[in-house]
Amino acid sequence: MSSRASIDVERKIEHTLFLLSVWSKGVAGLVETIGGLLLLFIPQAGLNVLIIFLTAPELAEDPTDRIATLLQHMVQELAADTKLFASGYLIVHGVIKVFLVAGLLGHRLWSSVGAAFGFLKFRSGS
Repeated sequence: MSSRASIDVERKIEHTLFLLSVWSKGVAGLVETIGGLLLLFIPQAGLNVLIIFLTAPELAEDPTDRIATLLQHMVQELAADTKLFASGYLIVHGVIKVFLVAGLLGHRLWSSVGAAFGFLKFRSGS
């Protein structure tokens, strides 16, 4: 195989991995947005019922399970303003991800700049 053909194969693999990572970010953003909307509109009692439903099998097996008991405790103590902040954060963060992914898949220059800025901001920790 010539070096030119080898480079072409490498580029195709890189592009496929890039598309896979972009699509996974888009799906994550969509799930994040839906989760934020659910958190916003499901009342506190509904969240309690949901967490009890999800953790009951584990607590039946091991009543001292730390994660299950922590989840139940956290939802019971969840303040309304904390719930509002978390849902707002999830919605905004998810919509931004979906917006950037749509731009990247549509080959829009602004989305490449926005995604690079977001990545650099994430890497810097601030």
